[in-house]
Amino acid sequence: MAGKAAVIGAGFYGSTTALRLAEFDLFDEVVLVRRRACSQK
Repeated sequence: MAGKAAVIGAGFYGSTTALRLAEFDLFDEVVLVRRRACSQK
């Protein structure tokens, strides 16, 4: 299958999802994006 996948969130679930997508070779490219929390003052 051709295409790209982006997984938002690099925590346990996000990293596991990205790993499984890569292992099963479902996409040409898998990107894992870590979203930083907004700091409050």
